[in-house]
Amino acid sequence: MLLRVKRAMERSGSYLAGLAGLGLLFALSSIAASLGMGYLSGRAAQMPLGRLGAAALGLLCLFAVECGLEWGYYALRGRFLARGRQCLQLRCVGGLARASMPWLQGQDSGQILSKLQNELQTTAEWVCQTLPDTLLQAMRVLLFAGVMLGISLPLALLYLAAVAAATLVQVWMSKPIQGRAAAVQQARAQANGLAREILTQRTVIKAYRARSLVLQWYRRLSGQWLRQTVGTELVASPLKTLGWVCGVLPSFLLCVSGALLVQRGTLELSAFLSVYFLADLMLNDCMHVVDLFLQHRKGRAAAQGLWAILEAPAEEEGPAGRWQPKPGAPVLRLEHVSFRYRETGPWVLHDLDLAVAPGEKVALVGESGSGKSTVLRLVQGFLEPQQGRLLLEGVPYGQTPRAIRRQQMAAVPQFPFLFAGTLWENVDLGQGWVQQPEPLYRQACIQDFLKALPQGDRTMVGEGGQDLSGGQRQRVALARGLAKEAPLLLLDEATSALDPATEKQVMHTLAGLPQGQAVLAVTHRLAGLAAFDRICVMEQGRIVEQGSLEELLGQEGAFAKLWRAGEGALA
Repeated sequence: MLLRVKRAMERSGSYLAGLAGLGLLFALSSIAASLGMGYLSGRAAQMPLGRLGAAALGLLCLFAVECGLEWGYYALRGRFLARGRQCLQLRCVGGLARASMPWLQGQDSGQILSKLQNELQTTAEWVCQTLPDTLLQAMRVLLFAGVMLGISLPLALLYLAAVAAATLVQVWMSKPIQGRAAAVQQARAQANGLAREILTQRTVIKAYRARSLVLQWYRRLSGQWLRQTVGTELVASPLKTLGWVCGVLPSFLLCVSGALLVQRGTLELSAFLSVYFLADLMLNDCMHVVDLFLQHRKGRAAAQGLWAILEAPAEEEGPAGRWQPKPGAPVLRLEHVSFRYRETGPWVLHDLDLAVAPGEKVALVGESGSGKSTVLRLVQGFLEPQQGRLLLEGVPYGQTPRAIRRQQMAAVPQFPFLFAGTLWENVDLGQGWVQQPEPLYRQACIQDFLKALPQGDRTMVGEGGQDLSGGQRQRVALARGLAKEAPLLLLDEATSALDPATEKQVMHTLAGLPQGQAVLAVTHRLAGLAAFDRICVMEQGRIVEQGSLEELLGQEGAFAKLWRAGEGALA
């Protein structure tokens, strides 16, 4: 897991190498300073005043070097963390952008956001802080132990055995932390997900006075989060007490054993003091290693959750190659298409056949649940049929790269999403489709409200386009679809939020589309059906009638009944 996350970060190897080099120099400077303190403390009484002052000055210089190396280490580590966090964020967002629709539909948005915020930060700290610090502490402990063994073998062995036993006990006791950390992250993600829903659906909550209900839900989820957090702390708290005990006992053994060796004359006082100063540094590092093991376990649990995003199954792009449409073929064709959302669920579409010729404008009408929007999702490639096939300009979908398929169509949804950018940025999406936007704005009926915006099309529209009305957002989305000038324009209730006058203008725009540009629209607005060349009536996943408006009204069939019932039957 650690190697996978490291590979997801750019230049992690160079940062780790730089930190290792600084850590080695830092450890060597600490050893030199400890030996200097031991020598100076043990022999200060016998040294002349001038020599003592020179030794003290040299020791101060060593301390200054040690402080400088420590500052350099932590500065580089901070830069590594910032770069690593940014790299993980880019990889995660890129993974979500490439992820397949079935995978995205099976995820909880609150948990995804929690992973992008909490698990991502914990994972970045694990790789960019915990890992380098662990290597630094291990390096320092090994160097300190080697020097101590060189000064006094029996004293060093006794102390190292006591420290090793204390460290292993604490590491063993930290094993439950990883599972506890994963449970805390899960509970936190659920609470954050509900908080996001409360924020995004605040109008529904206020309109239906559902404040007490959502607070009850959040109280339950936050209570689970609290219980998991408290349980984790109860497991981790004894480790802190044990760490203090494990720190005192080795030091006690060192002082008693060292005093006996000095008293017997087998060890000089300056040598004992050097060992003592080194042991004090090593003990702090060992206790830090135990804390790092706790961070390792939490980081590993976070990385496992984040890895689900980094390794999310990407959409299959399909075969490579040039786009070679067949001359004279329909822009879109569905052949015997059947679809259901679950393997054991009911069929939503049954043996559906539909062809849209170049320049033809086709409308799908029918009662709610008849399968109209499902057809559009199949056409866009967000769903895959269980039976039958789809063809784009005579080429089967399975033989067409997904990117090319989507390049050949533009979609305008019923509830369009606008980014928190300018109006023009939401129309163009960085594609450079249109150099002169004024004619496009007239086609999409934007010019009437554009003049009222403080900065025209450079006005920020707010998060999700909240500074615009529903109808204004639909017109911006329509302008986006028209700007692409794709061979196939898909409209899913694209005029549902427009007033009759604006809708009439939009229908006039559709009638004046460039020759060869086809339209496939889902609509329940009967007033605009005259603008379509063909109307397909759907019932229970089948096309039961099709023809022009006049032809269908003259047949006195399913469409005529809907027409007489009015728009309410199609809502």
